[in-house]
Order: sequence, then C-alpha cells, then structure tokens
Amino acid sequence: MVYERPTYRSLPPREAPARRAISLQQAQDVAFRLSQDRGLRVTRVTQAQVDSAGRWHVTLEGDAGDRAALLLDGRDGKLLKGRFRQRSAAQPAPPPPASAQPQPPSPASPGGDEPPPPPPPPPHDQLDELD
Repeated sequence: MVYERPTYRSLPPREAPARRAISLQQAQDVAFRLSQDRGLRVTRVTQAQVDSAGRWHVTLEGDAGDRAALLLDGRDGKLLKGRFRQRSAAQPAPPPPASAQPQPPSPASPGGDEPPPPPPPPPHDQLDELD
C-alpha cells in the first residue's frame, strides 16, 4: 500500500477588516461638541491632524481666549485626552450692595473694642435624695 500525501494549496493571507476611521469633519464636530459641553466658547480650528496610530489631534480656539487641545480616537471619536482652558469665564457676581444706613453698634458692646461678657452659668438643680 502506498500512502500519498495530499498536496496543500496555500491559501491567500486573510486581510484584516478595514478599520473604519472618522473623517476630518467628524473629528472637528466631536471636538466642538466636547468643548461646548464644558462651557468653552471656541469658534475656529487651529490644528487638526491624524497621527500614524489613527488618533486625531484637534486644537480649537475662541475669540475670548478659550482653548481646547483634544486627542480623539480615530475609530469612534472618543476623547482620549483633553486640555481645556477657559479664559472667558463669566464675570464674577458683584458683591451684594451695602445698605445705605450704617448699622448702629449693638448695646452689648458700647465701646466696641471689648468682647461681650460671658453668659451666666446655668442654675444647679437640687437633687432630692432617694429614701
């Protein structure tokens, strides 16, 4: 009996599925949305580029000085790293207006410099002795 080895045909190498990457416009839209969600007023794209690993580096600026530098995943647009600088923070609330009339000094402190006297000690209750 003769055993013959079957010849194996080499199959072409399997190609990896193509990685779906987000476009430049999608990366910019995601960057604007993330910045505005954090309260930044950004209006223009300063830089947008994709690196060799497929990540988007997007830098945004605003007229009032707000800046955002984001690193986005190239496949789904998730935020990997971000630096947000807000220069156009809302003006701090003004202090409450002082009343027009000055407040008179309290009667407990006629001199104003002396601390008020301590309160009197509470009365001691007499305990009845039990029989």
